[in-house]
Amino acid sequence: MIPGEWKGTWSIYQDRQFGDYYAQISGRVLISLEGLLMYVARKPLLGFTTAYLFSPEASASFSAATYDRLRGFLRSNGIARMVVHTNMPLLSFSHRPTLGGTFVIDLRRAEQELYNLMQGRSRTAVRKAQKLGLQAARVTHEQELRQWYQMYATTAKQRQFAYLTYAQVRGLWDSPWGALFAAYQDQTLVAGAFLLLGLYPVYLLGATHPAYRNLSPNNFLQWEVILWAKAQRYLRYDLGGASDDPKHGPTRFKASLGGTFHRSFSYLIEGNRLRYAALKAAEACSRRLPLVTFLGLLEPSATSLRTRTLGEISSAEPSDMPWTTSNRGP
Repeated sequence: MIPGEWKGTWSIYQDRQFGDYYAQISGRVLISLEGLLMYVARKPLLGFTTAYLFSPEASASFSAATYDRLRGFLRSNGIARMVVHTNMPLLSFSHRPTLGGTFVIDLRRAEQELYNLMQGRSRTAVRKAQKLGLQAARVTHEQELRQWYQMYATTAKQRQFAYLTYAQVRGLWDSPWGALFAAYQDQTLVAGAFLLLGLYPVYLLGATHPAYRNLSPNNFLQWEVILWAKAQRYLRYDLGGASDDPKHGPTRFKASLGGTFHRSFSYLIEGNRLRYAALKAAEACSRRLPLVTFLGLLEPSATSLRTRTLGEISSAEPSDMPWTTSNRGP
Protein backbone atom coordinates (compact mmCIF):
# COMPACT_ATOMS: atom_id res chain seq x y z
CA MET A 1 0.00 0.00 0.00
CA ILE A 2 1.37 3.40 -0.96
CA PRO A 3 1.59 5.69 2.10
CA GLY A 4 -1.33 8.13 1.97
CA GLU A 5 -3.02 6.39 -0.97
CA TRP A 6 -6.78 6.31 -0.42
CA LYS A 7 -7.95 2.75 0.23
CA GLY A 8 -11.40 3.40 1.60
CA THR A 9 -12.75 5.30 4.58
CA TRP A 10 -12.49 2.48 7.10
CA SER A 11 -9.31 0.70 5.97
CA ILE A 12 -7.81 1.39 9.40
CA TYR A 13 -9.99 -1.44 10.73
CA GLN A 14 -7.76 -3.94 8.93
CA ASP A 15 -4.76 -2.72 10.96
CA ARG A 16 -4.19 -5.41 13.61
CA GLN A 17 -2.76 -3.08 16.23
CA PHE A 18 -5.70 -0.70 15.92
CA GLY A 19 -8.10 -3.63 15.79
CA ASP A 20 -6.86 -5.09 19.07
CA TYR A 21 -7.20 -1.70 20.74
CA TYR A 22 -10.61 -0.88 19.29
CA ALA A 23 -11.98 -4.29 20.32
CA GLN A 24 -10.96 -3.53 23.91
CA ILE A 25 -12.62 -0.12 24.12
CA SER A 26 -15.75 -1.02 22.16
CA GLY A 27 -16.57 -4.43 23.60
CA ARG A 28 -16.51 -6.02 20.14
CA VAL A 29 -15.00 -9.45 19.58
CA LEU A 30 -12.14 -9.31 17.09
CA ILE A 31 -11.85 -12.26 14.72
CA SER A 32 -9.30 -12.97 12.02
CA LEU A 33 -10.72 -15.03 9.17
CA GLU A 34 -8.77 -15.68 5.96
CA GLY A 35 -6.51 -12.75 6.79
CA LEU A 36 -9.39 -10.30 7.29
CA LEU A 37 -10.32 -8.69 10.61
CA MET A 38 -13.97 -8.68 11.65
CA TYR A 39 -15.61 -7.01 14.63
CA VAL A 40 -18.53 -8.92 16.14
CA ALA A 41 -21.16 -7.22 18.28
CA ARG A 42 -23.01 -9.06 21.01
CA LYS A 43 -26.25 -7.96 22.66
CA PRO A 44 -27.83 -9.13 25.92
CA LEU A 45 -30.34 -11.92 25.30
CA LEU A 46 -29.79 -11.83 21.54
CA GLY A 47 -26.18 -13.02 21.61
CA PHE A 48 -23.92 -12.49 18.58
CA THR A 49 -25.77 -10.11 16.28
CA THR A 50 -23.59 -8.41 13.66
CA ALA A 51 -20.10 -8.98 12.29
CA TYR A 52 -18.60 -5.90 10.65
CA LEU A 53 -16.07 -6.39 7.88
CA PHE A 54 -14.30 -3.31 6.57
CA SER A 55 -11.76 -4.42 3.98
CA PRO A 56 -11.63 -2.17 0.92
CA GLU A 57 -8.06 -3.14 0.11
CA ALA A 58 -8.98 -6.84 0.00
CA SER A 59 -12.35 -6.66 -1.70
CA ALA A 60 -10.97 -7.27 -5.20
CA SER A 61 -10.17 -10.85 -4.18
CA PHE A 62 -13.70 -11.65 -3.05
CA SER A 63 -15.38 -14.45 -4.97
CA ALA A 64 -18.55 -16.51 -4.81
CA ALA A 65 -16.60 -19.03 -2.76
CA THR A 66 -15.59 -16.28 -0.32
CA TYR A 67 -19.24 -15.33 0.09
CA ASP A 68 -20.21 -18.93 0.78
CA ARG A 69 -17.43 -19.34 3.36
CA LEU A 70 -18.44 -16.14 5.15
CA ARG A 71 -22.08 -17.19 5.28
CA GLY A 72 -21.11 -20.64 6.50
CA PHE A 73 -18.93 -19.08 9.21
CA LEU A 74 -21.82 -16.92 10.41
CA ARG A 75 -24.25 -19.82 10.57
CA SER A 76 -21.92 -22.25 12.28
CA ASN A 77 -20.96 -19.69 14.93
CA GLY A 78 -24.46 -18.41 15.65
CA ILE A 79 -23.95 -14.89 14.27
CA ALA A 80 -27.10 -13.23 12.89
CA ARG A 81 -25.58 -11.23 10.04
CA MET A 82 -22.52 -9.61 8.54
CA VAL A 83 -22.17 -6.12 7.08
CA VAL A 84 -19.40 -5.81 4.50
CA HIS A 85 -18.24 -2.30 3.63
CA THR A 86 -16.06 -1.78 0.58
CA ASN A 87 -15.06 0.93 -1.87
CA MET A 88 -15.69 -1.24 -4.93
CA PRO A 89 -18.62 -3.43 -6.03
CA LEU A 90 -18.42 -7.11 -5.17
CA LEU A 91 -19.71 -8.68 -8.37
CA SER A 92 -19.74 -12.16 -6.81
CA PHE A 93 -22.31 -11.07 -4.22
CA SER A 94 -25.88 -11.64 -5.34
CA HIS A 95 -27.35 -9.13 -2.88
CA ARG A 96 -27.90 -5.56 -4.00
CA PRO A 97 -25.69 -3.23 -1.95
CA THR A 98 -26.63 -0.11 -0.05
CA LEU A 99 -24.86 2.77 -1.77
CA GLY A 100 -22.99 5.57 -0.07
CA GLY A 101 -19.72 7.37 -0.43
CA THR A 102 -17.31 9.90 0.93
CA PHE A 103 -15.48 13.04 -0.10
CA VAL A 104 -11.68 12.89 -0.15
CA ILE A 105 -9.49 15.98 -0.24
CA ASP A 106 -6.16 15.72 -2.04
CA LEU A 107 -3.69 17.45 0.29
CA ARG A 108 -0.92 17.37 -2.32
CA ARG A 109 -2.50 20.48 -3.82
CA ALA A 110 -1.20 23.94 -2.87
CA GLU A 111 -2.95 25.70 0.01
CA GLN A 112 -4.45 28.39 -2.23
CA GLU A 113 -5.74 25.75 -4.65
CA LEU A 114 -7.39 23.85 -1.79
CA TYR A 115 -9.06 27.06 -0.66
CA ASN A 116 -10.25 27.90 -4.16
CA LEU A 117 -11.77 24.42 -4.57
CA MET A 118 -14.12 25.07 -1.65
CA GLN A 119 -17.55 26.27 -2.64
CA GLY A 120 -18.15 29.98 -2.36
CA ARG A 121 -20.49 29.70 0.62
CA SER A 122 -17.88 27.67 2.48
CA ARG A 123 -15.12 30.20 1.81
CA THR A 124 -17.46 32.96 2.96
CA ALA A 125 -18.13 31.08 6.18
CA VAL A 126 -14.40 30.64 6.80
CA ARG A 127 -13.75 34.36 6.30
CA LYS A 128 -16.68 35.24 8.56
CA ALA A 129 -15.35 33.06 11.38
CA GLN A 130 -11.86 34.50 10.99
CA LYS A 131 -13.19 38.06 11.19
CA LEU A 132 -15.11 37.17 14.33
CA GLY A 133 -11.87 36.04 15.93
CA LEU A 134 -12.40 32.28 16.11
CA GLN A 135 -9.35 30.18 16.91
CA ALA A 136 -8.69 26.48 16.41
CA ALA A 137 -6.48 24.02 18.28
CA ARG A 138 -6.06 20.35 19.01
CA VAL A 139 -7.66 19.41 22.34
CA THR A 140 -5.16 18.13 24.89
CA HIS A 141 -7.15 18.39 28.15
CA GLU A 142 -9.82 15.88 29.14
CA GLN A 143 -12.04 18.59 30.60
CA GLU A 144 -12.47 20.05 27.11
CA LEU A 145 -13.03 16.57 25.67
CA ARG A 146 -15.87 16.09 28.16
CA GLN A 147 -17.30 19.49 27.31
CA TRP A 148 -17.35 18.69 23.60
CA TYR A 149 -18.73 15.19 24.22
CA GLN A 150 -21.76 16.69 25.97
CA MET A 151 -22.48 18.69 22.79
CA TYR A 152 -22.08 15.56 20.69
CA ALA A 153 -24.24 13.29 22.89
CA THR A 154 -26.96 15.94 23.27
CA THR A 155 -27.13 16.40 19.50
CA ALA A 156 -27.30 12.64 18.94
CA LYS A 157 -30.17 12.23 21.40
CA GLN A 158 -32.11 15.14 19.93
CA ARG A 159 -31.74 13.80 16.39
CA GLN A 160 -32.24 10.19 17.50
CA PHE A 161 -29.15 8.56 16.07
CA ALA A 162 -26.86 6.13 17.82
CA TYR A 163 -23.64 7.46 19.26
CA LEU A 164 -20.39 6.43 20.88
CA THR A 165 -20.12 6.24 24.64
CA TYR A 166 -17.79 8.61 26.41
CA ALA A 167 -15.50 5.69 27.29
CA GLN A 168 -15.16 4.82 23.60
CA VAL A 169 -14.47 8.42 22.57
CA ARG A 170 -11.99 8.91 25.38
CA GLY A 171 -10.31 5.62 24.53
CA LEU A 172 -9.77 6.72 20.93
CA TRP A 173 -8.70 10.23 21.98
CA ASP A 174 -6.18 8.77 24.41
CA SER A 175 -4.59 6.63 21.69
CA PRO A 176 -2.34 7.33 18.67
CA TRP A 177 -5.39 6.93 16.40
CA GLY A 178 -7.68 9.68 17.69
CA ALA A 179 -7.60 13.48 17.76
CA LEU A 180 -10.13 16.17 18.62
CA PHE A 181 -9.84 19.63 17.09
CA ALA A 182 -11.93 22.44 18.52
CA ALA A 183 -12.97 25.95 17.53
CA TYR A 184 -12.99 28.63 20.23
CA GLN A 185 -14.40 32.10 20.64
CA ASP A 186 -12.93 34.03 23.54
CA GLN A 187 -11.61 30.76 24.99
CA THR A 188 -15.10 29.18 24.84
CA LEU A 189 -15.23 25.85 23.00
CA VAL A 190 -17.96 26.24 20.39
CA ALA A 191 -17.43 23.27 18.02
CA GLY A 192 -15.31 20.16 17.61
CA ALA A 193 -14.26 17.66 14.96
CA PHE A 194 -13.02 14.21 15.99
CA LEU A 195 -10.62 12.43 13.62
CA LEU A 196 -9.35 8.88 13.19
CA LEU A 197 -5.66 8.94 12.29
CA GLY A 198 -4.36 6.13 10.13
CA LEU A 199 -2.59 6.42 6.79
CA TYR A 200 -4.75 9.51 6.41
CA PRO A 201 -7.15 11.38 8.72
CA VAL A 202 -10.83 10.44 8.62
CA TYR A 203 -13.49 12.82 9.93
CA LEU A 204 -15.39 10.66 12.41
CA LEU A 205 -17.56 12.81 14.69
CA GLY A 206 -18.65 16.42 14.82
CA ALA A 207 -20.74 18.62 17.09
CA THR A 208 -21.41 22.33 17.56
CA HIS A 209 -22.85 24.31 20.44
CA PRO A 210 -26.26 25.48 19.14
CA ALA A 211 -25.77 28.97 20.58
CA TYR A 212 -22.73 29.54 18.34
CA ARG A 213 -23.85 28.12 14.99
CA ASN A 214 -24.28 31.64 13.63
CA LEU A 215 -20.50 32.04 13.84
CA SER A 216 -20.00 29.37 11.10
CA PRO A 217 -17.47 27.45 13.23
CA ASN A 218 -17.66 24.16 11.29
CA ASN A 219 -16.42 25.46 7.93
CA PHE A 220 -13.65 27.31 9.74
CA LEU A 221 -12.72 24.27 11.81
CA GLN A 222 -12.59 21.97 8.78
CA TRP A 223 -10.35 24.43 6.96
CA GLU A 224 -8.01 24.49 9.96
CA VAL A 225 -8.00 20.67 10.03
CA ILE A 226 -7.09 20.64 6.32
CA LEU A 227 -4.18 22.98 7.00
CA TRP A 228 -3.04 20.87 9.97
CA ALA A 229 -3.21 17.62 7.99
CA LYS A 230 -1.27 19.17 5.13
CA ALA A 231 1.37 20.44 7.57
CA GLN A 232 1.65 16.91 8.98
CA ARG A 233 2.38 15.71 5.41
CA TYR A 234 -0.72 13.60 5.06
CA LEU A 235 -1.64 13.17 1.41
CA ARG A 236 -5.41 12.73 1.85
CA TYR A 237 -8.19 13.85 4.15
CA ASP A 238 -11.31 11.65 4.15
CA LEU A 239 -14.50 13.39 5.25
CA GLY A 240 -15.95 10.15 6.54
CA GLY A 241 -19.20 9.35 4.80
CA ALA A 242 -21.79 10.89 2.50
CA SER A 243 -25.30 10.18 1.27
CA ASP A 244 -26.74 9.99 -2.23
CA ASP A 245 -29.50 12.35 -1.09
CA PRO A 246 -28.60 15.85 -2.39
CA LYS A 247 -30.72 17.37 0.39
CA HIS A 248 -28.82 15.55 3.15
CA GLY A 249 -27.36 18.33 5.28
CA PRO A 250 -24.05 16.72 6.33
CA THR A 251 -23.41 15.62 2.74
CA ARG A 252 -24.01 19.13 1.39
CA PHE A 253 -21.62 20.48 4.00
CA LYS A 254 -18.87 18.00 3.12
CA ALA A 255 -19.35 18.59 -0.60
CA SER A 256 -18.78 22.30 -0.01
CA LEU A 257 -15.25 21.62 1.23
CA GLY A 258 -13.96 20.77 -2.25
CA GLY A 259 -13.17 17.06 -2.10
CA THR A 260 -13.67 14.38 -4.74
CA PHE A 261 -16.59 11.99 -4.29
CA HIS A 262 -15.76 8.28 -3.96
CA ARG A 263 -18.47 5.62 -4.09
CA SER A 264 -18.82 3.01 -1.34
CA PHE A 265 -20.88 -0.18 -1.09
CA SER A 266 -22.39 -1.99 1.89
CA TYR A 267 -23.49 -5.61 1.61
CA LEU A 268 -25.60 -7.60 4.05
CA ILE A 269 -25.01 -11.33 4.50
CA GLU A 270 -27.65 -13.21 6.49
CA GLY A 271 -26.17 -15.73 8.89
CA ASN A 272 -27.81 -17.81 11.60
CA ARG A 273 -31.48 -17.83 10.64
CA LEU A 274 -33.04 -18.01 14.08
CA ARG A 275 -30.81 -15.31 15.50
CA TYR A 276 -31.32 -13.12 12.43
CA ALA A 277 -35.11 -13.41 12.82
CA ALA A 278 -34.86 -12.55 16.52
CA LEU A 279 -32.65 -9.54 15.78
CA LYS A 280 -35.04 -8.20 13.12
CA ALA A 281 -37.97 -8.61 15.51
CA ALA A 282 -36.11 -6.79 18.28
CA GLU A 283 -35.17 -3.95 15.93
CA ALA A 284 -38.78 -3.63 14.79
CA CYS A 285 -39.97 -3.56 18.40
CA SER A 286 -37.39 -0.93 19.36
CA ARG A 287 -38.97 1.48 16.89
CA ARG A 288 -42.31 1.05 18.66
CA LEU A 289 -41.42 0.16 22.23
CA PRO A 290 -38.65 2.22 23.87
CA LEU A 291 -38.61 -0.38 26.67
CA VAL A 292 -36.81 -2.81 24.33
CA THR A 293 -33.91 -0.41 24.02
CA PHE A 294 -34.16 0.51 27.70
CA LEU A 295 -33.73 -3.13 28.66
CA GLY A 296 -30.50 -3.21 26.66
CA LEU A 297 -31.59 -5.61 23.93
CA LEU A 298 -30.02 -3.44 21.26
CA GLU A 299 -27.09 -2.06 23.24
CA PRO A 300 -23.61 -3.64 23.15
CA SER A 301 -22.59 -5.76 26.08
CA ALA A 302 -19.53 -4.63 27.99
CA THR A 303 -18.41 -8.17 28.76
CA SER A 304 -15.45 -9.96 27.23
CA LEU A 305 -13.23 -7.05 26.25
CA ARG A 306 -10.41 -9.12 24.85
CA THR A 307 -9.62 -10.42 21.41
CA ARG A 308 -10.72 -13.99 20.67
CA THR A 309 -9.55 -16.43 18.09
CA LEU A 310 -11.93 -18.21 15.74
CA GLY A 311 -11.67 -21.34 17.86
CA GLU A 312 -12.61 -19.48 21.02
CA ILE A 313 -15.65 -17.84 19.47
CA SER A 314 -16.85 -21.20 18.22
CA SER A 315 -17.00 -22.54 21.75
CA ALA A 316 -18.17 -19.31 23.43
CA GLU A 317 -21.58 -19.07 25.01
CA PRO A 318 -23.77 -16.93 22.69
CA SER A 319 -25.18 -14.99 25.65
CA ASP A 320 -21.71 -13.72 26.52
CA MET A 321 -21.19 -11.65 23.45
CA PRO A 322 -19.91 0.77 12.92
CA TRP A 323 -20.58 3.17 16.84
CA THR A 324 -22.55 5.85 15.21
CA THR A 325 -23.16 9.33 14.10
CA SER A 326 -23.62 10.50 10.57
CA ASN A 327 -20.02 9.36 10.06
CA ARG A 328 -20.10 6.23 12.12
CA GLY A 329 -17.63 3.38 12.00
CA PRO A 330 -18.32 -0.21 13.17
